[in-house]
Amino acid sequence: MERTIAKITLDAFFACILVAGIYLVWVLRGRPESFKSEFNEANKRRNGMVFLILLTVVIAAVIYINNR
Repeated sequence: MERTIAKITLDAFFACILVAGIYLVWVLRGRPESFKSEFNEANKRRNGMVFLILLTVVIAAVIYINNR
């Protein structure tokens, strides 16, 4: 019983990470073109952040699949 509860909690945790990652990428990629061209340095930093978020989502998905 405890193992089932722990597995459901783990599934919910990874589902939250996945949804948060997808949402953040969607929000960060949805900037207008004028905003992108004006802030080139911020654009580079944001692209790095998007990469880190995607990497986190991929790692979370791999851990989730391995724990199944």
